[in-house]
Amino acid sequence: HGLVYEAILKRCGLAPEDIVLHIDISAIGVQARLVNALASYRQRGYRLALAGPSPALTINELLDLEPDILQLPAGEAAQQVEAAHHAGILIERSGIASGQDLALANIAAIDLGRGNLFGPPGTDCLPTHDKRRLAYNHSSPSGAPL
Repeated sequence: HGLVYEAILKRCGLAPEDIVLHIDISAIGVQARLVNALASYRQRGYRLALAGPSPALTINELLDLEPDILQLPAGEAAQQVEAAHHAGILIERSGIASGQDLALANIAAIDLGRGNLFGPPGTDCLPTHDKRRLAYNHSSPSGAPL
């Protein structure tokens, strides 16, 4: 399935490096199979976002999974955020619905946010390419291949 997915991405002007796979580990738990899957995705170039950590997992166990983004629940201890930042991991907070939520996220040194404050979830797909069939996130303004 992975090669088919990557072929579709390529036709869309995207590469695995452009994709962040969001994985809710609360439903899976940390098992050898998850660790192997994450290593495989990482080896192929995908970026990883882990959400839903179990209270049984320590911050070090989460950091050992080497995510690019870690979604921590509101009220997470500052030392956990600091440990993730020290490891080069971005912290995401979901459920930001008000300016107060955003202010609290800023105080907590949260890097990324999701929630209704930024607008409701989109219901329609948006175009990903211009008329020249170049992805809008293509890094060359002239359209020349890099």
